[in-house]
Order: sequence, then C-alpha cells, then structure tokens
Amino acid sequence: MNLGVLGMMYRNTYLDKVGELLQKAMEVANDIENAVKELTDEEKIKEMFRNDVEFIMDKFYGGDITDKEALNNLKMLEIYAISQLSTHFKRIVEVLDDLEKKVKKLKEEASKQEVMADIVEDIVNTIKKAEMELKY
Repeated sequence: MNLGVLGMMYRNTYLDKVGELLQKAMEVANDIENAVKELTDEEKIKEMFRNDVEFIMDKFYGGDITDKEALNNLKMLEIYAISQLSTHFKRIVEVLDDLEKKVKKLKEEASKQEVMADIVEDIVNTIKKAEMELKY
C-alpha cells in the first residue's frame, strides 16, 4: 500500500502482507466453517441426495437418459450412501485434525520471540544507515 499524502509516500510491505494474511485467514476460516456445517448437517445432506435423485428423474423424464441409465445412477447413489457416506464424514474430521496440527505448528513457529530482537535490530540499523545517507 503506497499512500501519497501531501507529497509524502509511506511504504510498509510487511504491514500490507499482514493485512492480506488476516483477510485471507478469515475468508478461509469462514469458507471451511460453512463447508463443514453444510457437509455435516443432517438436513442439508438429505436435501443434497434428494436433489440428486430429482436431477436424475428430470433427466429421465426429459429424455436425456434411458430408464436403465436412471436406474444405474440411482443405484450408484444408494451404494454411495450405504458404503461411503460415513467414511467421508470421518474424512472431514481427519482433514480438520490435519488443519489444526498445521495451524498449531505455524502458531508455534510464529511465537518465537528470540528472533524478533534480531529482526528489529536489523531494521533499525537499515533505517539509520538510510537516514545517514540522506543527511550527508
């Protein structure tokens, strides 16, 4: 973010990137929350499968697929519901566990305070060097 205010320009790339991270993190967190709620809500799951059945029937009545194709699609939905639905439910929990571990690791890495002093010292020295160059 470069701001031109009364002939002044301020640039802080780190601050810009922190803002981007915060925005992306909240967007991702909200997207994940919404997806998990949708994929684990009993009524929404039932609605999805009812819509799938309705879609297949519409395709059959519209002449897009034969009765055998419609029956095959319906059977595939039934087999999925019986054999895979609970597996994928568990997979959602596994993905959330993996995400939690990654976030925890990132949080631990970001919490290392001893690195901060070296960074601040380097920034201050770089700024002082530039100020000296401007003054002389």
